[in-house]
Amino acid sequence: GTTTGGLIVRCSKETSSSEVPGRLATGALVVELEHDEKVERLHYERLSGDGPERGWVSTSCRGKQLLRLSNEELDVASFEEE
Repeated sequence: GTTTGGLIVRCSKETSSSEVPGRLATGALVVELEHDEKVERLHYERLSGDGPERGWVSTSCRGKQLLRLSNEELDVASFEEE
């Protein structure tokens, strides 16, 4: 995602589904809504950073991890108030 302007976001889990306008930017912070490890797809909601508010992204591509867990402790209530 860093060399392409971010991750492609899709409307549903299937990689053949329609793309959502915009890409999930490198460094964006998201919360997992659903994770299908078998097909390496994550349904997310964006908490900070740039890109679509929610959608489905690939978690890896050709063996490269595209997302990583954050160590940050978050006050989720503060994000819900925004």
